[in-house]
Amino acid sequence: MGKAASYETDIVAWAEEQSALLRNVARQTPPASNPIDWDNIAEEIETVGRSETRAVTSAIRLVFLHLIKLAALPDTQASTHWRSEIITWLGDIREDYTPSMALKIDGEALWQRARREASVVLSDEPNFSPEALPEHCPLTVADLLDENFDITKAIATLTPKGHLA
Repeated sequence: MGKAASYETDIVAWAEEQSALLRNVARQTPPASNPIDWDNIAEEIETVGRSETRAVTSAIRLVFLHLIKLAALPDTQASTHWRSEIITWLGDIREDYTPSMALKIDGEALWQRARREASVVLSDEPNFSPEALPEHCPLTVADLLDENFDITKAIATLTPKGHLA
């Protein structure tokens, strides 16, 4: 695997690498002389990486969902709260994202899920039209990682008019 992944800089890659090394040790060690449960230890370490990735994907989905809500209901009293949540989640994404997550995070699938959730959450809103949402994700993970990400511009990308009415 080349140079060992660093726990501090990419815990996902580190967890994958360490679990593979543990499984290698398990295969090379005679079972009768080794009471350590290598396979389950390796699985638990892999779980650390999956949990980190899951946290980032959840935050991305929530950013998408709240952007849709802001586009659909730009004048609602909740808009300030939704913007605040987006800012918090963007900070979490930027803090927790590691390079090895790039192949594990499917922004398009997260967008599709956010679209479905928005259709349910906003179904009673007369000015919301799920068909007005872009079919494909208009934003990338790189967009969300950009320190200069502009929520207002992102909302405007959701529809030509900047709202979903």
